[in-house]
Amino acid sequence: MPRILSEFFKGIKAYPKAYQFTNQHQLWRFYWIPALINLVIFVGVLVLGWHYSSGLTAYLKTYLMTENLPNWITQTLGWLMNILLRLIVLILLVKLYRFLVMLLLAPVLGMVAEKVLVILLKCPEPSFDVQILLRNIWRGFRLTIGNMIIELMITIPLMLLGLVMPLLAPLTTVGILITESYFIGFGAMDLRNEFLRLSGSESKKIIWHRKGLSVGNGILFNALILIPIIGALFVPIFSVVAGTLAIQEVESENPTVPYSVPTSPPESLSE
Repeated sequence: MPRILSEFFKGIKAYPKAYQFTNQHQLWRFYWIPALINLVIFVGVLVLGWHYSSGLTAYLKTYLMTENLPNWITQTLGWLMNILLRLIVLILLVKLYRFLVMLLLAPVLGMVAEKVLVILLKCPEPSFDVQILLRNIWRGFRLTIGNMIIELMITIPLMLLGLVMPLLAPLTTVGILITESYFIGFGAMDLRNEFLRLSGSESKKIIWHRKGLSVGNGILFNALILIPIIGALFVPIFSVVAGTLAIQEVESENPTVPYSVPTSPPESLSE
């Protein structure tokens, strides 16, 4: 089996491992604060979407429909466009939700990833350092915004292509899903790299090399987030735990970067 497919399935299988790991090490107490903050973000985006999606879909459908076509063509195109436009609105809402989670919850999710790595690496828990926290927040902000721009540069043309050529909508939808899933997995796995003091460019190189892991993590995120209540509460956190476990396992066995990935944090962390 090609490595990318093997790692794709590892990214998916890491979710049940994350659940077992959480139970084994009694980490549930670290989940509740990020879960509640995440729920507030999710409900806010849901309310926003409910309020604006129908009107936006109706407007776009009216604007894009071509007149003077046979009735059956108009009805068929209207049906396809209605589905596609609602899907696009849903995709945009998921993007908004995801970016808000990664921007606003990054420090808290970083603490969850830290707990996982402290257990995996059997090292002392690092002491709180405001300077390191601010540096990590700025690092995460730059990566998130950069990834958002790249993702939009890929997905917006795919959305437009699906609108202009509705018959290609299934292919463009798959392309959008894969792209989104990669960047979801990137956000989950980068927190491990942040803990190990890897730079943004090093993290990008590692995660691109492990894109199968990243897409697998993001695919399951997109599926599980649809579970009412539980999805909104816990899936982003499980995504981080699963991503941390998966990338630490494969990178410890065969590092991507040309230096050895440490089996314990840098000395500055354990002093």
